[in-house]
Amino acid sequence: MKESIFYNPSSDKMVGFVELGPFGPSSEIAATHALQFYARAVTCKFSRPITFFPTKNLQAQQLVSIFWETGEFLVSCGFDVLGVIADG
Repeated sequence: MKESIFYNPSSDKMVGFVELGPFGPSSEIAATHALQFYARAVTCKFSRPITFFPTKNLQAQQLVSIFWETGEFLVSCGFDVLGVIADG
C-alpha cells in the first residue's frame, strides 16, 4: 500500500490516515498497510470482504480485539466460522 494523504471532496474528509474505528484512537499518522478480514463460504459461492482498516504499526492487542470482534460479528449474522487463514 502506498503512503498517501489526500482530500476526498465527496466525503469532505482527508483520506490515508491510520483508522482503527472503535479499536483505537483517531490518528494523524499516514497508513502504510491495510488489515482486511474476508469471509468465504465452504458450501456456496459467498465471498466478501468484511472489514478493512488502514494501519501502520498495529499492536498485538488491537489485532486480537479486531479478530475476535469480526468473528463474533460473523457468528451473530448466522455464519459458522470453521477456520481462519492469515497472510502477511
